[in-house]
Amino acid sequence: MSMFELGFTFDMGTKNSLYAAMFLESGYGTILDQKNNESYIGYNPTSVSDRKANGLYSTDKDSETRPVAFGLTLGWNFK
Repeated sequence: MSMFELGFTFDMGTKNSLYAAMFLESGYGTILDQKNNESYIGYNPTSVSDRKANGLYSTDKDSETRPVAFGLTLGWNFK
């Protein structure tokens, strides 16, 4: 997994500052089982009692699903 963050600190007086940043995280591996190339969590559509939640939107077993996250980071610093 790799992560990139770019942020700046802004002085908000003599004893406080604001930290604002953007981040991006990317995974190198797929979230599928490496041996069977299928989801760790299965779904059985033919049985009412033996059902498991499926964490993937795609039922295609040849797809590669990689984790990615992005967002903002805010912080209030006390000096």
